[in-house]
Amino acid sequence: MASTKVSASEQNQGLDVLIDYLSFRLSMMRHEQRIALARSQSSDGINQGASPAMASTKVSASEQNQGLDVLINYLSFRLSMMRHEQRIALARSQSSDGINQG
Repeated sequence: MASTKVSASEQNQGLDVLIDYLSFRLSMMRHEQRIALARSQSSDGINQGASPAMASTKVSASEQNQGLDVLINYLSFRLSMMRHEQRIALARSQSSDGINQG
């Protein structure tokens, strides 16, 4: 049973790393989006409105960020479920060990 516990723990660690990476990447994408928006506004002039091309770029970047948000939320949920399933399996094995010994 110990090898199963170790592999499940390793799976959780891998998923933790993936979630951390995707969260970091999402924050970097948002940062890059803010920089691009600031540069375009400074080159267009502060008093002029945003161009249609800039508006479509902003919408596209927002849609990409939303997709990454959904992926991060799903992976976080899946990680919590894996940990819950691991705790249940551990509790069942401990209770069956107690029954077999008693």
